[in-house]
Amino acid sequence: MQQCRLVHMKKKLGLQNLNKSEMPREKALLSGMKYLTSEELIALLIRSGGSKVTAIDVARSILKKYGSLKNVASIEIDELLKINNIGIAKATSIKAACEIALRLKDNSELIKKITTPKDVYEYIYKDLYS
Repeated sequence: MQQCRLVHMKKKLGLQNLNKSEMPREKALLSGMKYLTSEELIALLIRSGGSKVTAIDVARSILKKYGSLKNVASIEIDELLKINNIGIAKATSIKAACEIALRLKDNSELIKKITTPKDVYEYIYKDLYS
């Protein structure tokens, strides 16, 4: 029954032409998260696409509109909500992941010791010119 349901879902979403190594979740399990593209990472976060598009398609449209993960991280939730097939759940999932990444980055910078003028420059430069 489960196998039949999976086949039906793949056909409905146009995934029947992808092998398991091309599907984000399976690719992550087989190869590791670091081998996923930005599109695949966003697709994992949003989990589904729309009635006629896959999560990969929606992720692709997000990156096409904003250009990079860094730019996606800098936009507000209401901007994400303007994208087709992005609702509150998907938008907040994306922004939550961005916030986690930001907090991890901030914590790692606190651990680094500042011992030279160059360290001060590098620490401040990122915040001023990024």
